[in-house]
Amino acid sequence: MTYERTRSANGSGDARQGHNGAEARIFYPSLSLPPQPDSAMMTIGNPSPPLAGALAFLGDRLHPTIEEKTKCEIGYSWGACILSSLVARDVLRGLGFTADEAPVIFRIRKRCGDRLNKELFIGDPSHSNAPRMWNAHMVVLVESLLVDFTLAQAWRWEWPHLPRMLAATVCKDGGSLDGKFPRLLQLGDDPDEVEASWFHHPAKTDWKAVPDARPRFRKGAVRKLVKECRRRGLIR
Repeated sequence: MTYERTRSANGSGDARQGHNGAEARIFYPSLSLPPQPDSAMMTIGNPSPPLAGALAFLGDRLHPTIEEKTKCEIGYSWGACILSSLVARDVLRGLGFTADEAPVIFRIRKRCGDRLNKELFIGDPSHSNAPRMWNAHMVVLVESLLVDFTLAQAWRWEWPHLPRMLAATVCKDGGSLDGKFPRLLQLGDDPDEVEASWFHHPAKTDWKAVPDARPRFRKGAVRKLVKECRRRGLIR
């Protein structure tokens, strides 16, 4: 579930609606520069060569293969963080990597000086699950990286260069959301004052009851992707 707060140009009119979907910051160019044109995946950090190859492959083939093998609507998997993350997790495990799903709360916001222009959450612990929606976000943790395979759903014109998928080194800096949810990663863009954060929410285990989490639903996609990875020599 996605929650947005928007503020008008004069700083008034704070609004919030739900949809499906002075902190220290680490500054990267990632929110100003679009990903490479030949890939939807942006990588920040230094993954091992085998993992870099696997992530590049998933950046190219994950979503088309999910659409093909699950017969879901075109574009569905880009907003289906549970399905996409579990398929990617299973593929990475099949290639010999230690990979785990991680429920998180995602927040991105844009400031103009001291004023908050827009803030978007995927997941909000102050709200319960809406019917047929899961009130959180899911990513994959592999080696030292956090990988978000469905970041595209957070795209808004206020942050037009947000990559569709992102792999970045986890950086636990002691920050948290509401003092309860430790921050796994924060990317800040000083010139545009855009900041994206992923907060760990390990207690949010009710994803297991969501239909997209059924193993048989993703089995065909996982099998095809692992087979193709092995054919290409992308195995640890």
